[in-house]
Amino acid sequence: MLTAVATAAMLNSTYISTEHTIERLKGDAQVDLSSMTYTFGDVSNKVSFIPDNDDGKNSIMRNVSEHMEQLASSLTDTTIDIEPSKADAQISKSSMNSTFEGIEKNISRSVFYNIFIPDTDDGKNNTLRIVREQIEQVASSFATATMEQPMPIIIYTMGAADVITSESLASICPARLKCHHMQHYQQGNEAITLNALRQYCIERPTATVTYLHSKGSFHPRPENEVWRRILTDAALSERCYSNIGEKGCNLCGDKFLTLPTYFIPGNIFTVSCDYASQLTSLDTYDSAIMQVVKRFFILRLRKQMSVNLYSPDAGRHSFEAVFGLGRYGAENWIGSHPDIRPCDCVNTRSPLAITKGQVKMGDLELVKGRRRRHYAKIMRVPAARIRDFHVFGGMLMKWYALYGRAPGPSSWVWLHHPDGPFWLDKVTDLGENAIDNATSPLLPLETRFPSSGESLASRKLYENHGKSPEASFIFMDAYISPSVDSVGVQQEIESLKQQIAIVESSAQSSGRNATIFYNTMGNMILKEFSLCGAYSGHQCIPLAHYDTRYEGETMRQLFNFCQVNPNKSVSYIHNRVPEGQHGLSLDIQRRTMRHLTLGVTSTYFLSNSLSAQDCDVYGLKFNYMPHYALYGDMFFAKCGYINQLLPPENFTVRMESFAAEVLMQIVEKKLNVGVLEASAQNLSVGRHVMARWVVSHPSCVPCDLTNQTSHFWESEDRSRNDFSVQVPGPHDRGSSWDYNISTEALLMENPQLRLREVLFHPVHISHWQTIYNATPGNSSAFQTWFPDAESGSVV
Repeated sequence: MLTAVATAAMLNSTYISTEHTIERLKGDAQVDLSSMTYTFGDVSNKVSFIPDNDDGKNSIMRNVSEHMEQLASSLTDTTIDIEPSKADAQISKSSMNSTFEGIEKNISRSVFYNIFIPDTDDGKNNTLRIVREQIEQVASSFATATMEQPMPIIIYTMGAADVITSESLASICPARLKCHHMQHYQQGNEAITLNALRQYCIERPTATVTYLHSKGSFHPRPENEVWRRILTDAALSERCYSNIGEKGCNLCGDKFLTLPTYFIPGNIFTVSCDYASQLTSLDTYDSAIMQVVKRFFILRLRKQMSVNLYSPDAGRHSFEAVFGLGRYGAENWIGSHPDIRPCDCVNTRSPLAITKGQVKMGDLELVKGRRRRHYAKIMRVPAARIRDFHVFGGMLMKWYALYGRAPGPSSWVWLHHPDGPFWLDKVTDLGENAIDNATSPLLPLETRFPSSGESLASRKLYENHGKSPEASFIFMDAYISPSVDSVGVQQEIESLKQQIAIVESSAQSSGRNATIFYNTMGNMILKEFSLCGAYSGHQCIPLAHYDTRYEGETMRQLFNFCQVNPNKSVSYIHNRVPEGQHGLSLDIQRRTMRHLTLGVTSTYFLSNSLSAQDCDVYGLKFNYMPHYALYGDMFFAKCGYINQLLPPENFTVRMESFAAEVLMQIVEKKLNVGVLEASAQNLSVGRHVMARWVVSHPSCVPCDLTNQTSHFWESEDRSRNDFSVQVPGPHDRGSSWDYNISTEALLMENPQLRLREVLFHPVHISHWQTIYNATPGNSSAFQTWFPDAESGSVV
């Protein structure tokens, strides 16, 4: 149902507004005079005054009811539900959308003033002193002196009530100012006043507004006293007001910085309304930046981006401060639009010099255009600059997340940043994809899927071949790096031939013909290579050749095959070195790949054993740590189970989102990292994501094809008779990972730590809920492998 939100002014207000504004939101119709909230339909009735007596309130309620009845007659499928909300509930930032009828529409300048009042006597007295001082600064400023009308000061207060009242303002505001106390909130922050400033600018796009706040009332420190005075004088100075305009700046303050983001330290500024009106609301800003941060965490896992300049890991900066979340979002918001043209008034590099009194107003000099470059140690290294979130890449991500575009080609930003021309070329050609493209050479291999136009296999192909009742179906990746020399290429081809010979042998042993669907990737020699060669006992069907390595493409084709052949079973094989074996000899690597291939293509031969085990997926060894996966990432699976999985592309996206959420909770210290680090491999993102796909469903019943250790299969050649179907035992974990046994022992003794360990069962539960909106049943083996299985999700 569509709804509306109206917010009234504080009860002590002497200003009455009758203006109605329209706002489309979602929710139910509500009227609550105690919290001054009135919602209905898709109309918002802004009321700035409610009398503090029963007759007056009853009159307002009658007017509201009459207005609802009029609206109801014009709306269809709309119901009315009036219920009181909690009187002490915090008012939503977006629902605060006050009207400004008492301020002339053609007024050219205004001041928005956010005042926080502590709930102590000393705090209240200190705030009153600060307010008197800042209002006097406004009264004596260039901005006020050059106005014909009194300067409006539009005030929002938070915290202790009955301190800033109409009576106190009457004694504080001189005649050349006109103070409007719009609203008071028991709980709130600067976002409320900034949202009001934005709405004011939407209504008055040609105006100029100065934003002030009572810096030092929340943290009463000597340096804040000095800094507040300088910030206020700078924002109201001739230097700012003379340069704000269509051809000059649209934002000005004492100092504008571009690291760690685009902002004015201290968050006191003057802004043109044509710029401020383009900004998104603070609520939208917060949610968009949260998505940017999640995206950054994924890029960080892929080693595409870093936070070397300002890292929450170092402990010097909080997670919220580093990324501009929470209250820091109010400070970063004003500089977030790609059309920003900033000016500042300080000729010193650091705002800390101001707080220490080292800069006086008479020393200030307007700085326009090119910003100064800080943190030279990062700036000297191009690769570090490009990868660092705070140098430029993070700002580019914010612009696209918030406004869907980057600055225009004539913007000052491309001249300011040392890699500006590089980024401008990328943005011009690729738009929002510039980040991935600019940093992708840093990746060891590609992880994305080819476009649908490049993916050539058709549904008809799989329907035709799936009709064969006596065939075993194998999907294979064949990859050789383009950089391998001729000797290496011949070694790789010989290894591929050995794997195909194993498939031939397995098919013969089961009395079946093998049908192999395969993709070749990388080296162009594979494009002309006949995979089956001299082997005539089966059929090889090339799907496509890709110059780039697409790790998930063959599994995507396997999934497509199962969609049209739900009663079949499939094997998946490849020629990649198993994780953890890259430091071993080539002989061991090749032997392991042969054994993996033999196991997952011999399942028909093992049919007598398989019938005793109702398994969905078979692999050499199933590991529950660091995540559910099959050793070597080769498997045999039933299509009926495969069809329950998400398509590989969708799974990849959801896994990235889940991993980002886990990483954010680690940084916020809601989750622990003790047994294993939160790496891309352990969280299954990037090139590691498809290793988890086939066993990702909560209903999965996996089975091992051996009860031996990896050493058994690495040490010498084994035969088909060495395989046997086993149900995975508890606490099977991948031997190739750096697993901290001593930490696990501590966790087993401490339930509170276990519940917050990243790679223990509660996070697995969260994974299933996020990806599939389901969890394993009570009889599932998954529930028996971890302690605290019944504890549920923590993410």
